[in-house]
Amino acid sequence: MRRDTCLELRRLPKITGPLKSINFRRTTPGSITRIIYGNRPPPPSLVLDPTHPSLHYNRPSWGKTFPWRTYPGFAIRAVPKAVLAPPTTVHPDPPHTLNEGPLKGRSANMSLLDCEAKSVGGRVTRQVILRKFKTTISHIVVRGADVEGQGDDAKLVFREEQAGKAKDWILSDWTYIVRPKIEVYGMPYTEFIPTLRRALRDIVTDGRRLELEWAKLADKQRHQSFARPAHATSQPEHETLDAMQQESGSSSSRDRPPHLLTSDLRWWVRRKADAITQYSEPQLAGQSGR
Repeated sequence: MRRDTCLELRRLPKITGPLKSINFRRTTPGSITRIIYGNRPPPPSLVLDPTHPSLHYNRPSWGKTFPWRTYPGFAIRAVPKAVLAPPTTVHPDPPHTLNEGPLKGRSANMSLLDCEAKSVGGRVTRQVILRKFKTTISHIVVRGADVEGQGDDAKLVFREEQAGKAKDWILSDWTYIVRPKIEVYGMPYTEFIPTLRRALRDIVTDGRRLELEWAKLADKQRHQSFARPAHATSQPEHETLDAMQQESGSSSSRDRPPHLLTSDLRWWVRRKADAITQYSEPQLAGQSGR
């Protein structure tokens, strides 16, 4: 299959904006093995962030929230980095420092991985296809690449008003997984760029909405944990004293005022008083007889 070439991409002007490139190296903190084709959330004990809200989704909700989006020539899926599995091999840091955050100098960080089938081709072909994805994404985000017209009249253009706005195209806290077909290898850039632009837009729109929902849920739970229950009432005085006496163990029921005694304690006191009276009356009678 013949590899596509684009003359417009050979004569690109020098970049003058604040964003110079897209960085794809060392941006994925974990493994995607459990979520490539998984239709249910992974166990919380096997992810980077066990407290992520999406881990509480049921199976249908998980599939609808993080679907495989199908476009001409490829499918793509995006998931938060928090639900990735811990890496199987931990590299020393430094020199293998993870590039976190949305930016690294004048470069925007993006976590992009591929999972092509063996039918796509050999290793070289798969590397060429993945490189085509990275090159196209860089032109879209950094230079605002777009296509005007259709068919033979399609023309590659660069929109300066869209150039350098990485937040409009990339979710820096998410990992993108692409599953391309062999058609991408020879697909013209005038067809591939509009398709990839639509895919990035769809993911960013849904991802921002989910992040806002998760942030509101976290704030609600935080306020509930610090708020005092409205139905809470103070304990009665006699219950408080009972608890204090049980904890201290030093004071006795005789030191307690009669009106604070419970019914059980009052019964016990009356019984002890009757026993003392029955014991003391014979003693007093014997002494008076003498």
